[in-house]
Amino acid sequence: KSVTSPRAAILQRLAEKAGYDSGCTSKDGRDERCWYKDPATGEVYVLPLNVPGLVPSVWRKSDEDGARPGEGEYECWIPLRLEYAPEEYQKALEEEAAAEAGRSR
Repeated sequence: KSVTSPRAAILQRLAEKAGYDSGCTSKDGRDERCWYKDPATGEVYVLPLNVPGLVPSVWRKSDEDGARPGEGEYECWIPLRLEYAPEEYQKALEEEAAAEAGRSR
């Protein structure tokens, strides 16, 4: 099912509106059921955190300053199709653990 949305709508709410139950109940995305990937671009989306109008990798790199206007914006007229990607969640956990281990040395 397709839905049309504002650029800043949270993906989890859009999925619910479309009748899709991901099983994601985490508000901060710390649940593998919240992680999805766009097979066309390889971008990883976390349902309760990301919006369809902003490229997630650009958003994550922007840190606390946020993305500048026009930076990382996604053409919303292109359908966004996501596939369940629990392996991306596991990869993120491993990267986080490695970064933590590097800081504690």
